[in-house]
Amino acid sequence: MVRFVNSLGGKSAVTASSDRWAQQYGLYLPRTLLAWQSAVEPEPVLETEGTFLLVDISGFTALSEMLAEKGKVGSEEVTDILNAAFTELLDIVMLDGGDLLRFGGDALFNLFTGEGHAARACRSALDMRDALEEFQQTRSPAPLKMSVGVASGPITAVLAGESSYEPLFIGPTASEVVALQTAAEPGEILVAQSTVDLLDDDVVGDSKAGGFLLVDEPDIDDFDDEEDEVDVGEVDLSQFVPTRLRQHLSISFNEGEHRPATIAFLKFTGTDAAFAEEGPAAVGEKLSTLVAMTQRIADKYGVAFLAADVDDDGGKLILSSGVPERSSGRGGERIVNALVEIAASNPPFPVHAGVARGHVFAGDLGARFRRVYTVMGDTVNLAARLAAKAAAGEVYVTARALDKSADKFETVELEPIALKGKTKPVAPLRIGARIGTEDEARSGAGLELIGRDDEVAVVVAALDDALAGRGNVLEVVGNPGMGKSLIVASAMEGAERQIRELHVNCERYEAATPYHAASQLMRSALGLKEKEAEQLGEDLIAIVAEVAPEQLHWSPLLADIVRASVPATPEADALAEEFRQQTRHDAALAVLAAALDNESAAIVIEDSHWADDSSRQLFQAAAATTSDHSWCVITVRSADEGEPITASVETLEIGPLGEDAAVELVTAVAGESTPLPFAQEIARRAGGNPFYIVELAKSSTTFDAADLPETVEAVTLARIDRLRQSDRRLLRYASVFGESLAVDLLADALPDIAPSVDDPELWGRLGEFLDTSSIGKIRFRQMIVRDVAYTGLPFKRRTEIHLAIAEALERRARRRPERFAEAMSLHFDRAQEWERSWTYSTMAGDRAVRKMAHVEAMRIYRRGLRAAENLDVDRTDVLRIEEAIGDAAEHMGMLAEAEEAYDRCLAADVDPATAGRLLRKKGLLYVESGDLDRARDLLNEALTILEAPEPTEESVESQLEVMVIMAGLYFRLADFSATVDWCTKAIDLAGDSYPAALAHAFYIRSLAHTHLGGETGITDGERSLELYEEVGDLVGQTKILNVLGIHSYYRGQWDDAVDYYTRSAERGAKSGDIVRTASSMHNIGEIRLDQGRYEEVEEPLRKGLRIFQGASFVAGTGTTHANLARLYTRVGRLDEAAAELDIARDQFTEAGMEADILEERIRRAELLIYTQKPDEAHTMVEELLASSEGVEGTEISRASLHRMAAYALAALGQHDDACEHIDASLELARDSASDYEIAQTLEAALRIEGADPDREAAEENLEAKLGIVARPWVPIYHR
Repeated sequence: MVRFVNSLGGKSAVTASSDRWAQQYGLYLPRTLLAWQSAVEPEPVLETEGTFLLVDISGFTALSEMLAEKGKVGSEEVTDILNAAFTELLDIVMLDGGDLLRFGGDALFNLFTGEGHAARACRSALDMRDALEEFQQTRSPAPLKMSVGVASGPITAVLAGESSYEPLFIGPTASEVVALQTAAEPGEILVAQSTVDLLDDDVVGDSKAGGFLLVDEPDIDDFDDEEDEVDVGEVDLSQFVPTRLRQHLSISFNEGEHRPATIAFLKFTGTDAAFAEEGPAAVGEKLSTLVAMTQRIADKYGVAFLAADVDDDGGKLILSSGVPERSSGRGGERIVNALVEIAASNPPFPVHAGVARGHVFAGDLGARFRRVYTVMGDTVNLAARLAAKAAAGEVYVTARALDKSADKFETVELEPIALKGKTKPVAPLRIGARIGTEDEARSGAGLELIGRDDEVAVVVAALDDALAGRGNVLEVVGNPGMGKSLIVASAMEGAERQIRELHVNCERYEAATPYHAASQLMRSALGLKEKEAEQLGEDLIAIVAEVAPEQLHWSPLLADIVRASVPATPEADALAEEFRQQTRHDAALAVLAAALDNESAAIVIEDSHWADDSSRQLFQAAAATTSDHSWCVITVRSADEGEPITASVETLEIGPLGEDAAVELVTAVAGESTPLPFAQEIARRAGGNPFYIVELAKSSTTFDAADLPETVEAVTLARIDRLRQSDRRLLRYASVFGESLAVDLLADALPDIAPSVDDPELWGRLGEFLDTSSIGKIRFRQMIVRDVAYTGLPFKRRTEIHLAIAEALERRARRRPERFAEAMSLHFDRAQEWERSWTYSTMAGDRAVRKMAHVEAMRIYRRGLRAAENLDVDRTDVLRIEEAIGDAAEHMGMLAEAEEAYDRCLAADVDPATAGRLLRKKGLLYVESGDLDRARDLLNEALTILEAPEPTEESVESQLEVMVIMAGLYFRLADFSATVDWCTKAIDLAGDSYPAALAHAFYIRSLAHTHLGGETGITDGERSLELYEEVGDLVGQTKILNVLGIHSYYRGQWDDAVDYYTRSAERGAKSGDIVRTASSMHNIGEIRLDQGRYEEVEEPLRKGLRIFQGASFVAGTGTTHANLARLYTRVGRLDEAAAELDIARDQFTEAGMEADILEERIRRAELLIYTQKPDEAHTMVEELLASSEGVEGTEISRASLHRMAAYALAALGQHDDACEHIDASLELARDSASDYEIAQTLEAALRIEGADPDREAAEENLEAKLGIVARPWVPIYHR
């Protein structure tokens, strides 16, 4: 039993009750409604006398815009301010005996009844205005004012609806108060003549818009506000709460949440004229019809009916998808479907609809004695304003609301219209009838099919069985976004010319419509087109008569399936009801089989969990007969929805993509230049879900949970919303801890929920989202789920939990703060505890650098900088962090981010030693990106600064590093003598005092000798490795081991080379240097290419290419394209080879990489020979031989050129000239001690000059030494 006090005047109170839920519901309902319905026999229409007070607070739009840059945090701040204002104003209303009927965004609709109702309403209006003025001066960053309408007279309310009952206030008094409030300017209170007539004093001023300005407070007799209890007895209060709000409002208080949602306003008009002509009872019946129709259609489409509100000459009904729960990426299409159907259903009053989609903040506002559940935000305001602009029967929709819609509608794009609160005009769509559904699989749904070969093969095998006469049933099951439909579509593409496809789309909206899904199957099989029922019936009878005349007498039963109208038959009329369905299905299958005429067919049933019961039974019957036909029945179902069509079915479960495939999908969507660490992070965050991967790859620029694409958030929320309210809250709280957490930390930080963590049933219910297999640990199965749960929490609550976690960690970390530094950095940052955030961020960032965790270091250091912005931190400390961010970015190949960090440091007017060091680092970035001219300028500037009269140890060390980088620059320019000179100068300057710089100089000089030849390069390399190991430089070890591998490669010691490359890759991986790791693996791939192990080459080269592209590492990308070209040439993929060479040429030329340009031209000449163009090849080779003569370091390249010339001349029939080039090639190859070049030229000699046992033996020995398993077969086409 619930008791409410003073039903029509006085202060509200709620007494104790044994029915807690009923008590909760009562807090959300107007007292007027409760008093009305507590009567022994409530009247169908409430009629009383009273005064309406309608208050609209202006300024919240400006406040929202002011805080909009803060995103969700800003909308939450607006809500907090509004809630505080609302509570103060509501207190005033209640003290004057008023009753809050509706709260809509920033408007309060109140009713005063009983003695002195007009005077009390006016006093409330004045007091509220004064309170708001005081409030905005102290609590609001933007001016707030109210415009008020007051009208007295007959008060009429009707209960409308079916699944829940809405009190709707109608009639002249309601319309008048809306009109007055609309006419009132901010700060004005307009009072109706009917109210003035009830006031004793002259308290009004000038007239305006049919009312009068209230200027003074009326005298009021002593107001008796004693509590008169109203016993609602056995009244079920839930009937006055919309069905989708009941569970949500049953908890003690909804702290609010951020959600993506679609909001619709359905405005209805014309009630005033109907009221005058037909009376309140008739209007009440019409309104009940309208609301009931709206509720039924909303339920059909899975849309929430939220509320009804008053409006001039009518009212408005509010619908939503996404709040209070059950989100979907298709909320827009569901709401639009519902509105289109309502508008087409001949509603009793004209309707005008507006729809918008975006983020909203939803939750409770109010005090302990009266609450409202509200949805707020720009999305809500936009939908309301579109509805106000729409003409009768029209539906206006923002384009965003239908962005992901599979349903297609007739649309007209309207001219942009100016709307209140919008700085720019909005161009809505006017929506007409639904015209069909886009086949998600055929459109690709934005997904690329990568990493699904095994799954496609299973579907193909099922189709092949059907083609071979072995009918079967296959169920494809997986979570949303796994690409189920795309896998089936891909398999069908290969079979579409051999097997007939009958496609069925089951729809949520039609799950209650008998044979909706089956009608698609039968119409497709019989070739029936969309027509009127009678015409369709004629076509049905004609087709059945042709293919299965023995089933004609059952045509009325078949007509039920395809929704046709046919004449009755005696056999169908005589059939007993209990046998009709079985007979209908038997006849349908017989006609289906006859129509297919023993042809193999694939019956693909999409979203089979939404099949209506009648269709489902027919599909079951079809599945049971596949052994009698060449049919493959494929059902596609979401793993968390429905059951299989039949128990005896092969199931193909579609799981997450593997890591490599996930990364490949990221780069396919985001572009090959995506840095590998970012691609890996997106793949990890998405948990292998292709839909998530695609959406994140399209939109992610950061990994902040707040940056989630709306599509991903909506789909994930739909899963979270299935949880009970308390479980959902715990999941959200757990999300604040991160991807994983310790159960004891959860209990320590949040003692209020500590008792629940020992409940095993709780973790069972959350098992879909949380992995509890590790003792004492909880881990989110998907980071996306964690991110969505997190972003839904109110910012204020989130901040409180972060602080609680951080302080709990700090208590644990007293003796070893480094152990928890990263976690404390994160949580103190999110709690905006800046001092401790700075302390732990710098500590954790330095620790990440020591662990070579560069991505983590960048992320943590940036937190430190955010803290520093809010503190008075020494500039030197801040610059150290900025430079460290640049260093970490450079290690990850993120050159643009590194340069930005270094530039921020240089802009701070640093000392000369620091400036030289930063310029040196910038110069290195430009060397790596291939802009050698810019790099040289920066390095020379650095040297000028560093060559000071009184050098310091730091400046000398930086000077040495600049020299070595300059040496590397000249190496890129193929000026190997200059390279050696710069290295030698650095070695002489370093002496034994600077081992790190010395190691680098020996490394570059060794690298130069890979072109110059000789033993010096090996000696330098070994010395460099010793020094790098001495100073513990893993990155340096990675580089020099790679160079030693190159030396071994050219000396024909390929096993040693692979060993060096492998060791280099291992050190690179340990150091976190993914670019140099990829370089070493690329070099192993090049050896495999030269060995003729072609099947082992392409995948690792492509993987390395993605890394180089992500790092803008031109030398790596160009070389990889050149090697891919060489691979494709040797396996006969000549067009692809040409395309790869074009890319390599452009990249080498742009970067001025002369040695690599020469190598690309050699491979181009080889390709010309393979494509039977020896004359062009010969011309190119002769030009290259002339231009490279006398150029140091080109001996091996010239050996290749002479060999290419020999092949070209042999093809042209110039045998003697070809032999001269063979001799020249052999001489150069032997002088360079390049076993591979010698072996290739010996092969050319045998091909051109004929058999020679000595040469054959020499070639075989070299090939055995090098591990060559297949020789490149250069064709010789004699002319």
